[in-house]
Amino acid sequence: MEVLPSFASFALPATVLLLLTLLGVRLRQRFSDRRERREKRDALDTLAAWPPEAARVLTVTERQAYDLLKRSMPGYLVLGQVPISRFIRVPARHSYTEWLQRVGALSADLLLCDAGSRVLAVIDIRSPQESERSRRRHERMTRVLRKAGIHVLTWREDALPTASEVRHAMTAVVGGAAEVAKVAAGSSRPMLLIPVADISEVLAEGDLLAIFPEGGITRDGTLGEFKGGVMKVLQTHPVPVIPMALTNLWGSFFSRIEQGTAMRKPFRRGFYSPVGLEVGAALPASEVTPDALRRRVQSLLAAAR
Repeated sequence: MEVLPSFASFALPATVLLLLTLLGVRLRQRFSDRRERREKRDALDTLAAWPPEAARVLTVTERQAYDLLKRSMPGYLVLGQVPISRFIRVPARHSYTEWLQRVGALSADLLLCDAGSRVLAVIDIRSPQESERSRRRHERMTRVLRKAGIHVLTWREDALPTASEVRHAMTAVVGGAAEVAKVAAGSSRPMLLIPVADISEVLAEGDLLAIFPEGGITRDGTLGEFKGGVMKVLQTHPVPVIPMALTNLWGSFFSRIEQGTAMRKPFRRGFYSPVGLEVGAALPASEVTPDALRRRVQSLLAAAR
């Protein structure tokens, strides 16, 4: 009668060992299959396996919408078919690949950007016969963009707005009806290389910010009047200011020496035309004025002669 307990005590470990062996074989086979598929994929020739053909970036309707937006907002940068991952950042707490699969790989039809390429609005062009899957994809993208603080405007393929309707819709985006009217009239408003919001971000992160206080290229080789833009920056960010002076620039390809027009005659001073940079001592924000900065820069120019 003691045979059965002895057999049971042997069979249980044997069964567990057999199951572990089968599991190991199964896992080994799975890893082997994955490695084999990866090796086959890596062995594929990129050009032979996926013969490339050039394709249009925009559809006919998207090109019409692009031209409409350019005409309506001439002072702004318009881009087409830009992946969301190019202008939306997300924290790395979860899988970035998963986020790309969900929404990051989707493309915005049109972007309206300021001079510093900051996205102001996304134009989402929808088809009147879109599928349920397409509708959910557009709605998911819209939720993400609005959560990021980006305006989303929806245009129908079969009913694009007029230029006046576009400018009216952009009122909330670019800062009021008066600003939109100025853009529509084609007025020459100064465009910052870096928008004010980005200036705050740059200084808050401790980076350097370069400002050209004259606001233009000299027409006669003399130092021009310094504008008050630096004072506006110092009102909110009282940081030290380092005066600098570009030397030997007058008479170069980038100066206005040729009939008041810059970049008119290449190699006018030969193939090699050095330009210098003189750097002065930093000024505390409390001592900075446009005139004080101009005097410092003027002294740097004089010392370099």
